[in-house]
Amino acid sequence: MQIVNIRENTEWRQTAADFISTLGSQSKQDAITVIDTAINTSMALPRWYLLLDGDRIVASFGLTDWTLNLLPDPAASVLRPWLTGISINAQSDRQNISTMILEHARTETIGLGFEKLYITESQDIQLDEDWRYHCDLTTLDGKELAIYEANGIIQIEEMAAFFNARADFYDSHMLDDLDLDEFYLAVDRCFDSPARRLLDLGCGTGLELARLFDRFPNMSVTGIDLSQQMLALLHQKFPDKQLDLICGSFTDVQFEQEYDHVLSTYALHHFNHAQKLTLYSSIHAALLPGGRFILGDYVVPSKELETEFLAESERLRHEKGIAAEEFIHFDTPLTVASEISLLKAAGFSSVDLIKQWENTVILVAWK
Repeated sequence: MQIVNIRENTEWRQTAADFISTLGSQSKQDAITVIDTAINTSMALPRWYLLLDGDRIVASFGLTDWTLNLLPDPAASVLRPWLTGISINAQSDRQNISTMILEHARTETIGLGFEKLYITESQDIQLDEDWRYHCDLTTLDGKELAIYEANGIIQIEEMAAFFNARADFYDSHMLDDLDLDEFYLAVDRCFDSPARRLLDLGCGTGLELARLFDRFPNMSVTGIDLSQQMLALLHQKFPDKQLDLICGSFTDVQFEQEYDHVLSTYALHHFNHAQKLTLYSSIHAALLPGGRFILGDYVVPSKELETEFLAESERLRHEKGIAAEEFIHFDTPLTVASEISLLKAAGFSSVDLIKQWENTVILVAWK
């Protein structure tokens, strides 16, 4: 048996609608609407999945941003995604199927950029010990329902593959799901002098470039990223700009020009101290005298948590036989103090803390 995302397997559209309408309370037309929304959305949610046994659908389920049978409630509005719409057409192997659904949903939760998954007690599935009670919420018909939550399951993925698979909804996830427009505005404000030659490390789809190109339309940008899919979207956004886009690792690419600004947003929290020191030294060398490195990234509040993330990364690499130089998507954010110390060790004369949110910081390092 295998679980497939109907977004990548649209040939199952009609059969899935028949399955859902037969086992669930939805009409076939309502089921088609649900499926088509999952297929066509540019957002991280909703997603719809089928458990297949050969050419037969055994189960279906979805990850959505809201459970429609609940009353609007501030306590629920921040909860996402929801595991919902579970339909299972197999009684003999129901426990195994339930386990597959729960594990897949929790893994997808992390892949879509969320930390936790939620479910109501009304869903027809047996929860395991990884689920815990969260709160009670009221349905539209006045019934109290218990809400349960579980942590997402981290699946180790190669870095380029991870971002290629998420390129089509990356912008909506960062701006809508994570509400990071304020972050990108704060990054833009760090450019209080004209940007003529910019090196953008981990440029992705270019969310950090939109405002900069409005202010500096003749700016020349060298963008480096592992994801070819994201670079293609970046080029589509700014077809008339001076873009030199390189698909590769910025730990391998030689920075052959001199730049007045280097920028990196949400890209460097996968590296350990030694890797960052080497990279920061290369960035320092690539900057013109008086140039600035603007860093916006995830951080952790304590040295203990920093050590915990780094140790877990090493454990997973050892367990799965992943070489140290192989890029995997596993976060190892450092503390603000560690970042500042590494930047100064790399040669930067001063480092300014521009703004800090709960787990995000913007630093400006001066050459």
